[in-house]
Amino acid sequence: MAEPDLQELTGEELVSGADMLLAAYGRNRARLLRFLSRRLGCRATAEDLAQDIWFKLSRVRGPVRDPSAFLFQIAANLVRDHAKVERRRAELINQATNILWREEDIVTPEHHLVAADSLASLDKAIAVLPPLSRQIFVLVYFDGLTQGEAAKRLGYSRVTVNHHMRRVLDRLAEVRAGMADEPYPAP
Repeated sequence: MAEPDLQELTGEELVSGADMLLAAYGRNRARLLRFLSRRLGCRATAEDLAQDIWFKLSRVRGPVRDPSAFLFQIAANLVRDHAKVERRRAELINQATNILWREEDIVTPEHHLVAADSLASLDKAIAVLPPLSRQIFVLVYFDGLTQGEAAKRLGYSRVTVNHHMRRVLDRLAEVRAGMADEPYPAP
């Protein structure tokens, strides 16, 4: 969904919190992108987060005291969340590297291809999981939530979340075991 032209939203025409916030977004978009770009170091990611902000603002109900401040607080929170996800992604890549390669392994183009294939296999296994299992897995392993936090966010019991996580981890272990049967290319 494209962002609307909010130039004409001013003054008495604004009736809801979302309208005020979207008007503030329109007035502050260039500043917001500079703010995000400086903190993220990437204009494309800043654009993505700006779109996320627009969607969040469109769902706000009720009045907001200072729409511009609210807008930049959401931006700061999204930057912090993005950094957390990126740190977690780096940890997962490091864990995958440690799982796939023993210390004595020599990194060669062939090993790199094997690792890429292995990660692709794991990615495919995750993609075909039931939607709730996949959502729980992403919340726990990519977003860094505990299983209890994931249960609370999704409105399920911890037992349900634990059950789904166990099924996901069992499936990934099966995929990994299948990869272990494949020989490594000679260095």
